Amino acid sequence: GRTRKEVYEVWPSELAALFARAGLPRRPLPPPGPGCLALEQERGKPPRITSPLASARYLLNPRRSAWEPVPFLAELEGDARRVFWHVDRRFVGSSDAGKAFLWRPQPGTYLVRAVDDRGRSDSVTLRVELAQ
Repeated sequence: GRTRKEVYEVWPSELAALFARAGLPRRPLPPPGPGCLALEQERGKPPRITSPLASARYLLNPRRSAWEPVPFLAELEGDARRVFWHVDRRFVGSSDAGKAFLWRPQPGTYLVRAVDDRGRSDSVTLRVELAQ
């Protein structure tokens, strides 16, 4: 087959979102073709969970009938397009790169795990308490 060389800029999801908001969207990296070993060998960085914050306590207002959701957000490597969210080993939803997934917790301590569409992951402990 024919080979064509192209150059792509690969940015983490948060920077790619800044470029898009500034009217300078970057062309996304195409999916690897069959037999493409270069991308499979390049593991890249795992996602980095930016919300929820690992060291913070999240407080729920007991007077509210519908508690505020906790946004789950992760910075992804430029070759990842989607993140899959798990809470205590249970899949709860997914979001596109640069977008938040909203999860409504009950009080408790949870392990939140983000897995990108390349199989790389990060996790944080989420502590949720009722406000006094």
